[in-house]
Amino acid sequence: MADSSVITHLLKVESEAAELVTNAQKEADAKIAETRAKADAEFAAAYESMQKELSADYEAKAQAVRQSHQAEIDAFKKSVEATERDDAAFASFITRIAGI
Repeated sequence: MADSSVITHLLKVESEAAELVTNAQKEADAKIAETRAKADAEFAAAYESMQKELSADYEAKAQAVRQSHQAEIDAFKKSVEATERDDAAFASFITRIAGI
């Protein structure tokens, strides 16, 4: 009979140990999920902040390039418009090229 009570006691201890392990695993899983959610939120906030900063920087640089490009085009247009036409020289050039 003593063997039976020892076995019963060991089974009870094993059951309690299994329950402790299960509870510890559930607690660990909950902590991991909480930590992961916090890390994901921090990453999302940092990503959004960086994205806004980089986007603003890109837009500023793109605007500067557009302005510089437009200034060069305007300067070229002015230089072309300021150039005098020499119709006689052009006609002479065409005649010489065409071999007429």
